[in-house]
Amino acid sequence: MGAGLSRQRGIDYSNAKYITFLDADDYFYGNAGLQLVIACLKETNADLVQTSFIGERKGEAGLYQVKIEADYNKAWLHAKYIKRDFLVKHNITFSSALSNNFEDSYFCSLINGFDFNKKKCININYPTYYWCYNKESITRKEGKYHYYVDAFDDYMLCPELVYDRLKSHNKYFADIYLRQAICNIYIILMSKIFDGKDLIERKNNYRQKFIDLVKSHIDCFKKTTKKSFRETYKEKLKALEINLGIEINIEDIDCFFIANNIYF
Repeated sequence: MGAGLSRQRGIDYSNAKYITFLDADDYFYGNAGLQLVIACLKETNADLVQTSFIGERKGEAGLYQVKIEADYNKAWLHAKYIKRDFLVKHNITFSSALSNNFEDSYFCSLINGFDFNKKKCININYPTYYWCYNKESITRKEGKYHYYVDAFDDYMLCPELVYDRLKSHNKYFADIYLRQAICNIYIILMSKIFDGKDLIERKNNYRQKFIDLVKSHIDCFKKTTKKSFRETYKEKLKALEINLGIEINIEDIDCFFIANNIYF
């Protein structure tokens, strides 16, 4: 069924007040953090508590650990403790269109988007989850191309699915989300992971799909300034350089927009 629908099966059959996820190759990071979470849930009746977590990454010298702070833990399912009634109330489910790639980004974006300014969301900067490096996992298994290349169809589809779900409920958040996603898609598509003669045709097809995506959602830029959008673009560029472990030297997104008659 894939990771997303398998998790959804778990939610559907559960009857507890809160939901959390633990992948088979990861583990909870000690008892103290979980006790903090449980105490917080009992005291506040929060819709969502998210904590920091420890992630293993692979570098030239071997594996090393990175701490992801709670307020930065937006797109990961790790270290999230979610009220089940909140999910049911807003019909927040995993998408059947995203079975194994970016299904977590879709789900987490909906959590952040529904009742964005109202829900009780509490961050705890104490790790409760340990994300182990597994070279055979879906996102880390070595293939002919980089993971983002192999999964790029889903990478482009995910923001549109999120936007369609949120635009009538929380247009403000939906617009912010889509602008950020547009930056991410552009940076990945133009980075060197898409270099190579055997990827030229795919890259050109994705390039046209990206242009169509931006033009069809140009209204999401109405309530932002060019300066603000550039700052978002710079932030996403820096974050992806860290995430991919490469320096990304590409044409500025403003220049790309102008060259393709995209104005806002």
